[in-house]
Amino acid sequence: MILALVGWTLSGTAFAATDHPRALDPQVLSVARVEPAWRRPPPPPRWQREEQRWRQYSPERRAQILRRAERFQKLPPRAQERLWQEYRQSHPEHP
Repeated sequence: MILALVGWTLSGTAFAATDHPRALDPQVLSVARVEPAWRRPPPPPRWQREEQRWRQYSPERRAQILRRAERFQKLPPRAQERLWQEYRQSHPEHP
């Protein structure tokens, strides 16, 4: 859940890495185009709530969550699936 939030939060930011050899390549630029915020539809309400919650966390708590997410992504797929099932059973969705 937080991973999606972080992905959405970062997706609105354009990163300029002009020192990369292919940074100014037209093909790369066309793929990396990001619509301005006023042209993009607003994020779903659930994402807005998650972002507000994320911003309330202390920097230490955010770092802890991101480290945990990085560790999860390095696990083999079967271990990820098992942990995800355990998480979903212990954290039922609240609409």
